[in-house]
Amino acid sequence: MNTIEERLKDSLDAVAETLPAEAVPNLRLPTRRLILSRRLVPLIAAGAVAAATAGVAVALPDAAPRHRAPQVTTVPPLGQAAIPPRYYLAAVVPNRIAVHETASRRKVAQTSIGGVTRLAGTGDGRTYFAMTDQGPHRFYRIRITDKGRVAETTPLQVKVEAGSVIGLAASRDGTKLALAVQFGMTGRSPHPGARYGAVEVADLTTGTTTTWPSRTPGVVTSVAMDPTGRTVAFDWQTLSREHVSQIRALDVTSSNTDLLASRIVVRGERMGVVGGPVAFSPDGRSIAAIAQTGNGGVQIVRYPANPGPRPRVLLSGRPGGSGEFLVLTFDPTGTNLLLQGGGYPVSLLANGKVTMLGDRKDADVEASAAW
Repeated sequence: MNTIEERLKDSLDAVAETLPAEAVPNLRLPTRRLILSRRLVPLIAAGAVAAATAGVAVALPDAAPRHRAPQVTTVPPLGQAAIPPRYYLAAVVPNRIAVHETASRRKVAQTSIGGVTRLAGTGDGRTYFAMTDQGPHRFYRIRITDKGRVAETTPLQVKVEAGSVIGLAASRDGTKLALAVQFGMTGRSPHPGARYGAVEVADLTTGTTTTWPSRTPGVVTSVAMDPTGRTVAFDWQTLSREHVSQIRALDVTSSNTDLLASRIVVRGERMGVVGGPVAFSPDGRSIAAIAQTGNGGVQIVRYPANPGPRPRVLLSGRPGGSGEFLVLTFDPTGTNLLLQGGGYPVSLLANGKVTMLGDRKDADVEASAAW
């Protein structure tokens, strides 16, 4: 939990203490289990407090052990391209970012940037963007040489609206950053916008940031950019009596600044999409996301970005064997998927088989990873 989220939680606790017990309705648990990142619980609590005054019940997720390994079912092969040498993986560990060669899992370098809360890559295995909670510079660009050495750690000036950044993605050319933002607090009281999320796109070449706020209470849990940088996919979760979970696609070249004027790619009723990371394939034709099975388990599904092909299950875990997923990222071939969560440390998914990546000693402390 970062500093902003801690202040948000403390303020909400103070407001909750002022409410009489009879003002808070009984919690109504939905039939389906909503799986959201534990990092979002303080943010969703804003919706819970506000909903209490309006007689609305909001269901919060159960916490789950992070690395409890699920049992995996076999899925049909998609074909696999070998990970090339000198294609690097960056992983956030305490007080640094460790860099590994993906194919050999050999550690080749590390940065001294501490307090990293978000990490995104361009997909080239060489260029990464980090967000920290320390110092005047919150964002950095990191570049790795062909030989695996750290060539650049450049502070970036990125304008962010008041609120908490809970998701980060980068365009393939490294000129834009997409941010999932949850608006924050004013003093000791919840700001009216605390229950509203937004997508922001920062143009690193011009220094400008464009915001698409929601006009409906909800949370943007994650973002991903397509190869052209023109479309941002995001996971949308409403804070209401009737919970809505969707994967949406936002055209960032459009003049429409209403977030929910974006196109719905996947509805919650379709293969049970739940909150978590999303990832565009390198060709922009599909989106990987976390879905819920009919028997209460979770799975990674590859959805078509446009109507046509049927969704394809890439990995399925049995009920009770999976926690939250934190990372999903395709490699340039689109056949290998970097993942973290659901009981797995930072790992490679190919043809239904999961292989651990990085340093085994860091498996329990890795906070994020990117290609």
